[in-house]
Amino acid sequence: MTPDELKAARLAMGLSQAKLAKELGVDRQAVYRWEKGLHPISQTISILMTLIDFRNQVQQRRNY
Repeated sequence: MTPDELKAARLAMGLSQAKLAKELGVDRQAVYRWEKGLHPISQTISILMTLIDFRNQVQQRRNY
């Protein structure tokens, strides 16, 4: 996952950097550094992003 892909995914999920950080169990600065390309994004974070997105989609379907 590239920094731009991470940011696009976060925005598509409607999450702020702070909310995404909370979901991932990291501080907001970690999300900022990933999105700016200052630190590499691990495969684990990429997988967690996919799971968070899936969970959000399931919750949205249940709300219909």
